Amino acid sequence: MYVMIGLSLLYASAMGGAAIKTISIRHYPGTLLCNLIGVVLVFLSLVKLPFLYLGIGTLFFAAILNGVIVFQKVTPRHMLIRLIFSLILVSFVYWIS
Repeated sequence: MYVMIGLSLLYASAMGGAAIKTISIRHYPGTLLCNLIGVVLVFLSLVKLPFLYLGIGTLFFAAILNGVIVFQKVTPRHMLIRLIFSLILVSFVYWIS
């Protein structure tokens, strides 16, 4: 279980770092805020596990927003890969706990 939570924290850190680096708060404040809320929720999963599910869901939504709004390009393949990764993280943590 700790490996999956660690992987989730690593994923959240990578998403947060990429969002801070690539998304301008002046041009896309809502998208950046959605990314950062997802990161905070995943880190709050260290306190209560249900925050992990909310955080991964928020990061999935944020990834779609990043593609559609910021980069003006999101492919079905991108969405499918994000969805599969998110479902795997949530499923493994749910089954293990």
